[in-house]
Amino acid sequence: MLGIVLLTAGVGLLALGIVRAPSWGWGSPRALGAFAGGLALLAAFVWRSLRHAHPVLELSLFRVRSFAVACAGLFLFSLGFYAVLLANILFLTGVWGYSTLHAGIAVTPGPLMAALSSALAGRAIDRFGQRVAAVPGGLLFALGCVLFATGLDSSPAYAAHFLPATLLTGTGVGLSFAGFSSAAVAKLPPARFATGSAISSCFRQLGAVRGISVLIAVLGAGPAELADFQRAYWLMALCGASAGLIALSLGRIRATVPAWTSKSAPSTTPSPERAPSAARG
Repeated sequence: MLGIVLLTAGVGLLALGIVRAPSWGWGSPRALGAFAGGLALLAAFVWRSLRHAHPVLELSLFRVRSFAVACAGLFLFSLGFYAVLLANILFLTGVWGYSTLHAGIAVTPGPLMAALSSALAGRAIDRFGQRVAAVPGGLLFALGCVLFATGLDSSPAYAAHFLPATLLTGTGVGLSFAGFSSAAVAKLPPARFATGSAISSCFRQLGAVRGISVLIAVLGAGPAELADFQRAYWLMALCGASAGLIALSLGRIRATVPAWTSKSAPSTTPSPERAPSAARG
């Protein structure tokens, strides 16, 4: 319980500092206090995790190189991805004047492409490894964010500018999450599959908190201008490209447990030696 409190409070203080620093002043006592307090609590969380018999985050798993790389990639990619989710809606409603329903429909092609590309990524990962999905995923996401930053202006042009960018970012999301999620657990011992998956999901959520916080800090408290969104999209592109570069170090990771086949299934037919006794029973 103490570890949960330390992690939650540390992440919360850092998010508070990022969101409020533009109005408080980045060098103000309140902002510096939030950053210092958040870092101190996270340091205490790491210290407790190293000493506790059953920590919230099992830090020993980070000795597995592919797991550590995957968690770092998930954190960076999620930072950009979740910021894009919110930025697109805010841009469509705030700059182009779309209704909430219209904006929701406008961003739908992105999630559809994510679902399609993740399914295709699974097949490619089985044959060629996680890097073949995670690297292009990060780069395609970054390219989509660059198109958002350079192509969008105050005049609505959905089919010409917004749609191609959201299709690229959606494709990148499906590829990246499939690649990093697979790499996170592929080399872990079977007894740590669930733990490793939970920790990698935790890093994805931590990236989401950081991404939303940074986006709010960039856009400001008042109505956001086109230039604010452009700066935000460039930052998201940097996150996607960084995640793609991190994925280069993944290589092809073989799972620690062979795939299940019918030959490995336990037989339900009694052996000849036991058949008579089984029949008598």
